[in-house]
Amino acid sequence: MNASHGGIIVDEALLPIPSAPRVERSRCSIGHGSFSDAYKAVLIHIGRPKIQAVVKLPRIENHGRESDIRAGCKATLHEARILKALNHQNIVRIYGIVADDDISVPGLVMEYVPQNLNEYAASHMDSIPALLGQMFEAVSHIHSCDIVHGDLNPGNVRVRASGVVALVDFGLSRVSSGESNHKTISNLNPRFAAPEILMNADEHFWPTKESDIYTLSMTVLQIMSRTPGMADGKCDPESLPFKNWRRPGQLTEYVIQGGRPDLSLYENVWHNEPVKKILKWCWNADPLFRPSIQQIIAAWSAT
Repeated sequence: MNASHGGIIVDEALLPIPSAPRVERSRCSIGHGSFSDAYKAVLIHIGRPKIQAVVKLPRIENHGRESDIRAGCKATLHEARILKALNHQNIVRIYGIVADDDISVPGLVMEYVPQNLNEYAASHMDSIPALLGQMFEAVSHIHSCDIVHGDLNPGNVRVRASGVVALVDFGLSRVSSGESNHKTISNLNPRFAAPEILMNADEHFWPTKESDIYTLSMTVLQIMSRTPGMADGKCDPESLPFKNWRRPGQLTEYVIQGGRPDLSLYENVWHNEPVKKILKWCWNADPLFRPSIQQIIAAWSAT
């Protein structure tokens, strides 16, 4: 790996763990989230093969202001605890917390999963139903653990080289009986976010299992509408939810007022009555009338 930074695996008190591997990460990020950046890395353990990994570091603004550093530490520890509570083949594996030599906040070290669902589906069209089924199983597991993901878009559903789905990015997640890690969110994507989340995000970001279901259904719509090819990371604009909308500000208000995607514009879905029924069920304006993930799995198995 060219030009890298180093770090060591630490515990939740940020103390070094004896005999833990050293982490070497690239200086160049490979992905950006709302509050963090991801870097390709390797775990180096003397006498053992190197392991490909990803380091997720909180993005610190304001030149490292103390309050931002504390918030970054809190975010890393929050996500680490969530991931450690989950043990499922369709959830990304966490290797630990890293104290990086270059920045003042710890980061997460996780397995490297090469492609997101959108990219993988473009060249594995026949596998889409099974891939979505794996995604449902991942959501079923986290909901059974009383955890809300908060951001179930296609970029956060990745696929290993073996074809096994891995749900990633639990930065916006919360225990459904506890507080949200983020009080407000100002840049939610109205193509995926549930109307009740869009309505209140500027005041209090409070994702629920029901809002997860809504966002999950938009991911289903996009992946089911994918066209072959374009597997080099490009998004297929014809598969986007609300593809006929170009202005996010107007779309936000449209969704809040009850607007939903026009399914007649999505040929692969329009002619699939069982899938249309599932999507419309998930889009109910009243969150309490949306299906649970177990109901979705049962309905999906009948498609």
